[in-house]
This record gives sequence, C-alpha cells and structure tokens, in this order.
Amino acid sequence: MHYFLEVPLDDGGTVLVEVNERPGDEPLPAGRARAAVERMPEALGAGLQRVQIFATDVLRRMRSCPEPPDVVAVEFGMKLTAKAGVVVAESTGEAHLKVTAEWRKPEGG
Repeated sequence: MHYFLEVPLDDGGTVLVEVNERPGDEPLPAGRARAAVERMPEALGAGLQRVQIFATDVLRRMRSCPEPPDVVAVEFGMKLTAKAGVVVAESTGEAHLKVTAEWRKPEGG
C-alpha cells in the first residue's frame, strides 16, 4: 500500500507526495484511510533553504583552495520525511554527496 506525505508550501498550500513505505511500516487500523497521510513538519522552502546553504558552503570551500577548480558540481539526493522534513538522502547506509571538481588547461598552453 502506498502512503502520502503532505508537504507544506511557503504560500500556505500543500502538495501530497506519494511514498512507498510508512515510517515504521505499521499496519493501518481498518477504516482509517486518513492515517495514510502524514504531514512534513516544515514548509518545503525552509528545507530547501538549508540545502542551499549546504551547497553554497561546499562551493565556497572549493573556491578557497590554493588552486581552485574552474568547474565545481555538487550532487546529492534529497528525502522528504514526516519526522525530519528535508534531509540529504542516504545511499547504501551513508549520506549521498558527490562533489566533482574540474581544472581546465589555459588556452594556448
């Protein structure tokens, strides 16, 4: 059975996100379909703002290297949860974060 996470938006509205598992995956009492909906504790924008600060910090640190890269890419998965809101998603037991740095040869060199 699929469950839904109600995600609050900054404008006061909400969006339902379908999830495959309910936390704890407890069975629902008979006739309690509304229990299949849980609410995220914060607005999506607030969670994304923390993610933006996180990505900006990674970029700032890469730029402060003695020889900073010409290109930096930060990739991470996000998870929406009823308990924690927006979190960096796990990948095989660890947080998923991939930083790619690229140095290009100067033209003519």
